[in-house]
Amino acid sequence: MKIKSIKINNFRSVKEVAITGPLDDVWTFVGQNNAGKSSVIHAIRAFYGEYDVKIEDFCRADGFNKPIEVIMEYKLSDDEFSQLPEQYKLSDKTLAVVKRYTRDFLKGESHGFTKDSQSGEVKEAEEEFFGAKNVAMGKLGTVIYIPAIKDLGEELKKTKSSLFSKLISRVLTETLTDLPSWNDLIKNTEEFAKDLKSPIKSTGEFRSVNEIEENLSSRLSGWGLKSQISISAPSPEDIILSGAKLRLISNETGVEEDPMNLGSGAQRSIVNNLLLLWAEIENKKPKTDKKKFSGEITLLLYEEPEALLHYDQECKLLRNLEDLSGTDNSQVIICTHSPNLISAKNESLKCVSRFVKNSGVSVKYSAAESFLSDLKTNAPDFDFVLWLNPDRNTMFFVDKVVLVEGSSDKAFLNYLTKENNLDKNSYIVDCGSKTNLPYFMKLCEQFGINHSVMFDRDNEKKDKDVDHPAWNKAVADAKNSFTQDIKEFPGNLETYIGFDTNLPSYKKPPEILRQLKNGKLSTAHNTEFVTFLNN
Repeated sequence: MKIKSIKINNFRSVKEVAITGPLDDVWTFVGQNNAGKSSVIHAIRAFYGEYDVKIEDFCRADGFNKPIEVIMEYKLSDDEFSQLPEQYKLSDKTLAVVKRYTRDFLKGESHGFTKDSQSGEVKEAEEEFFGAKNVAMGKLGTVIYIPAIKDLGEELKKTKSSLFSKLISRVLTETLTDLPSWNDLIKNTEEFAKDLKSPIKSTGEFRSVNEIEENLSSRLSGWGLKSQISISAPSPEDIILSGAKLRLISNETGVEEDPMNLGSGAQRSIVNNLLLLWAEIENKKPKTDKKKFSGEITLLLYEEPEALLHYDQECKLLRNLEDLSGTDNSQVIICTHSPNLISAKNESLKCVSRFVKNSGVSVKYSAAESFLSDLKTNAPDFDFVLWLNPDRNTMFFVDKVVLVEGSSDKAFLNYLTKENNLDKNSYIVDCGSKTNLPYFMKLCEQFGINHSVMFDRDNEKKDKDVDHPAWNKAVADAKNSFTQDIKEFPGNLETYIGFDTNLPSYKKPPEILRQLKNGKLSTAHNTEFVTFLNN
């Protein structure tokens, strides 16, 4: 079972958002702080009964009056689809469920969608989907939520809600009852309970359960009541909660380490790996013959999984999440501010949703299927996997980018940005060449990224490697509603600003910086480029 699409209406700043993506990849929410990423995560949690909706969660843009709706569409396995009641079976082994909240009923109601056998019309069923409580009880899988800051101490406690207890209980609860020693334990516990209740000579010191029962019964007799105290055999969960403990031993010293004395990165890594292990266990649990429908999916919702991790740990985490998403019954959704967690694969771009807040309303942008298919058809030699990297991925997290041809342009504009104390929320993106500029402009359009462009027209020459007139036109044709300015030079940047850089390309950036530091850029040119950067 996998999620095909998510639709959210009227939750916090999210007035209307639809999210889709490949079933076997990590769905990634990006954007600046307060853009609406976490709101989408909490709306999904509300659907699964993991978050209690409050009055203030209703969308302010509609005066808090319209109902909150979360609609989840699932792709089922053959077995799951065969077990699904007929009225919920939609085309292509699909199940769709809506959970709706109103100001008068904050607990929400869940309804499945049905397909009319005559007209083929898909509409919401009148009756509740399996009974609303069942949605949070496994009918649609399991949710694991990881907030941006997760306390390791809380996750290692001996409580039912801690991550470690859940993990151990999930693995051992069924195993314990199959052990011969388990039956012996139950038998001995029952004998122990009988001994505790055995009558003994009263001493007034309350040394037996019977004495407590008799005394309390006499106190309650006026109410026509008597007391009995039962001592039950422990459940597997009781045994696990009372006795299981995670011990961390130093490989160097062989001494047990207190988890709370470890560095923040190590603590975060322990939480991440417990979660990944939990998901792997859920995914590998044996299938059982079920007569009734129960969806098999473990949905991981990560907020800022990069927190406290350094670069190689982030990359490893992304690979682990991608592997997990590729399994049959697991799916991962992350909110991130890290350019390291955006995959460069063209197909993975379908999984990226960029959120921007406009006038208090969250708007989602993503790469359309037609954009990527056109890219394959019309530019078979271009592939974002060759060009997207953590540096360029920063474009997904800022207000505006300036797209330039290469490292010389980037060095020049970065120097001016710093020296003139310009807005740091603009980012200079080295696109690698003029021939890449049109594709990056179209990528910005897909993801709602405001951008300006700076490039050389190269005197309209036709080189053996580059047809400059054709690519100059391609840049002009790629202008879109998010293109704020295009600055072009008849020859090249260095000639335009009067710098002497008749050097190989790899020597140009340091030479440009040297001449800038020596004050060779005129005041007029400085003002001109500052104006361009501020547009």
